[in-house]
Amino acid sequence: GMLKYTVNVIQLSINTPFNDSQVFTKDTGIPISIKFNGSIKKTLHFEVTHPNFNVKEYTVSEITTDNSSVTYDIFKIISDAGDSLSHGTYLTKIYTTATTENGNELISNSYIFDIMFNEGKTTPLISSVCNITSVTQGEQINIPFTVFHTSNLNPEVTLSIEPSEQDGKTYLPDIRTINSGIRQTWSTKSYPTGEVTFTISYSGVKKSHIVNVTPSI
Repeated sequence: GMLKYTVNVIQLSINTPFNDSQVFTKDTGIPISIKFNGSIKKTLHFEVTHPNFNVKEYTVSEITTDNSSVTYDIFKIISDAGDSLSHGTYLTKIYTTATTENGNELISNSYIFDIMFNEGKTTPLISSVCNITSVTQGEQINIPFTVFHTSNLNPEVTLSIEPSEQDGKTYLPDIRTINSGIRQTWSTKSYPTGEVTFTISYSGVKKSHIVNVTPSI
């Protein structure tokens, strides 16, 4: 007779509508709704970059949820681990892992976002995650960013490019007045080649993205 095999393929994935233009405090906590897929016990990983660039990992294990959402409080998870959050922006990566019965390690897709945490200080906060690492010169680059300032509803933000000069062409900073706490997009097709740094700065706070630009043929 014919041999029949049942292959049980488990696809691990997560989805979150997390809004990184929102500002969180101790009182609000940092709620995040995560939809899980994958009918297996899984571990949720939070890799949080603290302001001193010390990446710390926090985990929630034994999750059996499949095809539905659970809300976690990242502030509580960090506090329960004995760490604290101070005023600042925290780059965070989340994903899930699991081990199958026959010992295969599974890993889901990941989400990377900034968490703006406000501790009543007047220092501005900038949230900006750019998934672009390389482009061909002339392609449009879209960089999302949010600037939050408690004492200024209309911050004047400087968007600058380094090198600011190349082959006789100058790349002047773009200075714009925006709404505090509202997500913006910096879209540009004009930038040099090589290792190019795109910087969003306001009142001494800055966020930079490095993009490798290949000359167009």
